[in-house]
Amino acid sequence: MSDALRQPCFDEGHVVAERYEILEAVGQGTTGTVYRARDLWCDTDQEIVALKDDDERAYRMLVDLNYNLTNQVDAIRYLDKLLGIYARKKKFSKIVQLLEELVKLYPNDTGLRSRLAQMYRQMKRKSDAIDQLDVLGELQLEAGMQEDARKTIQQIIKLGPDNVSDYKRLLSQLGG
Repeated sequence: MSDALRQPCFDEGHVVAERYEILEAVGQGTTGTVYRARDLWCDTDQEIVALKDDDERAYRMLVDLNYNLTNQVDAIRYLDKLLGIYARKKKFSKIVQLLEELVKLYPNDTGLRSRLAQMYRQMKRKSDAIDQLDVLGELQLEAGMQEDARKTIQQIIKLGPDNVSDYKRLLSQLGG
């Protein structure tokens, strides 16, 4: 399938994200199609880009940009799209590499730790998965997210760590 067929195509008058009304297609770039659109909130014209579905570089830049802007929600949204691209292309080592890098940069991000633990479990890296889940549980407890912490501890117990009795005791203390 050609790149032109994979990327979003908007007709004149289409409203994107309940904010931008497409006025016209301006051109084709390396990352997608450029449109002139009317920002309905600010009543100004803007150029927006409809990204190609598989543009790894563009999505990685959006992840970094949103983390730098402390917009964790959008960073994770773009990260999930990027991880999906890697998964479709069976680039599983790239998924782990990216998640490990991001966890080092943002060690308190529970969404990153959760995704990395999931990858470790899928790759049969039990010890690494337990380590990530352990830190995740601590972060959840520190944030007052007791129910999430209980679920995380239950995941650890299912993995059967050497000190499973310690985790069972902690789970009991948390009412689980």
